[in-house]
Amino acid sequence: ALGLGGVVAFVTGSVILLDEGNLGISLPLIIGTALLSVGFFLWVMGRMLRFRRRRAVTGREELLDAVAEAMEDFEREGRVRVHSESWRAVTDKPVHKGQKLRIRNMRGLVLEVTPDNQSVIEGGH
Repeated sequence: ALGLGGVVAFVTGSVILLDEGNLGISLPLIIGTALLSVGFFLWVMGRMLRFRRRRAVTGREELLDAVAEAMEDFEREGRVRVHSESWRAVTDKPVHKGQKLRIRNMRGLVLEVTPDNQSVIEGGH
C-alpha cells in the first residue's frame, strides 16, 4: 500500500510540475518511472508471497510429518533418527530397527510416531 501510494504521490507531484514553465518534467519520464516503480513493487510483493508459502525449514513445524528411522526395536518408547539426530519417540504399535516412521506430533523433546506406509521399509521388517 505504501509503495503504490508513493507512486501515486510521485505522479501527482510530477503532473503539477508540468504546468510550471521552467520546472517542467517530461510526460514520458513520469510514465516510465511510474511503470518501473509499480513493476518493482509488484515483483517484490510476488516474492514475499512466495516466501510466505514456503514450508518451515527449522523448529517444530519442520519435524511434523517428517520421516524418522527406528534405531532399535521397541514396543512403546524408543530412539529414532531424524535428520542425523537421535530423538526419543513414542508409538502405539511395535516398531522394528530400521523401520521408517512418520512424525505426527511433538511433546517437549519426545516425538509421537506411527509406522510410515509410504516409505520403503529397510531390512524386510
